[in-house]
Amino acid sequence: MIKPKKTIPQLAGAIVALTGAQACGGDGGGTFSNIDDAINAFCMKVVGCNLGYTMQECVAYYNNLVDSSNGTEACNAAILRYANCRYGLSCDQLANDSDRCYGLYDALYDRC
Repeated sequence: MIKPKKTIPQLAGAIVALTGAQACGGDGGGTFSNIDDAINAFCMKVVGCNLGYTMQECVAYYNNLVDSSNGTEACNAAILRYANCRYGLSCDQLANDSDRCYGLYDALYDRC
């Protein structure tokens, strides 16, 4: 079972914003505007970085966040920002709990 506060930084260590690279300091990140595309791209990166999660576990985790928020715009936007930012990180950066996307992690939980 994925533990949100501990896992999001690790999962996102590879995921997956409406503001794209700007949310990450302007030096990388995804530019996905569709929540499913952002989640899938981020989760593929998580799996590719060997962070200990399967594609199914990762996608299910983020889809559960979307479902639990009833697809609210604020939650979807927060997931997109976070996923896009994390998508732009290296595997080493994703494996660390501390990175430039960490503030977006708190925003995600505030909105979802």
